[in-house]
Amino acid sequence: MSDITKRLDALAAAPKVWRCVSVFSDGTVRNLDQPLQAMAEAHAKGQRRFLGKVCGKTKDGVPVTLDIVEVTYIGSDWAVAAKFVGCTVAELKAS
Repeated sequence: MSDITKRLDALAAAPKVWRCVSVFSDGTVRNLDQPLQAMAEAHAKGQRRFLGKVCGKTKDGVPVTLDIVEVTYIGSDWAVAAKFVGCTVAELKAS
């Protein structure tokens, strides 16, 4: 097993401590949980391209826009997350 494969497996098993929240004009809320802040921010960056744009329509034909995109910390233990990722707490906080 290569080093990259081991790291990807560790990331997949890591606790998901960062959440990207997208809120739409019809009240729909979508969450994507990630183990690293950088991963959640990358997803949010892609979502922010659609802020204020029509993303679809409701069953009644009303246009739905993306209104809010936020990244928030949902975890509780930096040490546990760092152990799963294979780095120090300081490195994880810097990512």
